[in-house]
Amino acid sequence: MQVKIDSIIVKERARKDPGDLKSLMESMERHGQLNPIIVNSKMQLIAGYRRLSAARQLGWDKINATVLETSSKADMLAIEIEENTQRLQFDSKDLEEAVTKLEKISRKNIFQRMWEKIKKFFRKLFRKN
Repeated sequence: MQVKIDSIIVKERARKDPGDLKSLMESMERHGQLNPIIVNSKMQLIAGYRRLSAARQLGWDKINATVLETSSKADMLAIEIEENTQRLQFDSKDLEEAVTKLEKISRKNIFQRMWEKIKKFFRKLFRKN
């Protein structure tokens, strides 16, 4: 669900420093928000502080959020820890292969787009005559 960013309450966080948000902000501008933040029914942030911070810096009014029914400080902290530790980064080989594949696919898409524009141009050209 979408929630107003101004309505989200941020209390003490396990992660004190959100770090450099530049690449996250670029990703969110390019692809949108890929994963929702997590709030409770009182709109207290449980997880997603970096995403929320990036959205604020981007000037967004709303953000996607999942609402979990909990107000227990222990549950909220456990969820924050879980959400931040259960991600597995690509190993270098998998990342290299994925980037190479993306570059190959992207080049193909450029040619496909060019071909579509050429076909569109010739359709217009022959319709006018």
